[in-house]
Amino acid sequence: MPTKRYKITLTQEERTFLEKLVSKGKAAAKKLVHARILLLADQNNGESDILEIWQNSFC
Repeated sequence: MPTKRYKITLTQEERTFLEKLVSKGKAAAKKLVHARILLLADQNNGESDILEIWQNSFC
């Protein structure tokens, strides 16, 4: 598996904004998927977790 290309580090303000966006669920689906991926990447989750979210978004 390839190494991570980018290390995501969100500020508390950015994290709060994305968490509110995802919890409300009233945004475009693409925007919500991107928000979830950023939150997962910031938590240092593995690529498999992020890939699973991305793949499930196209079902």
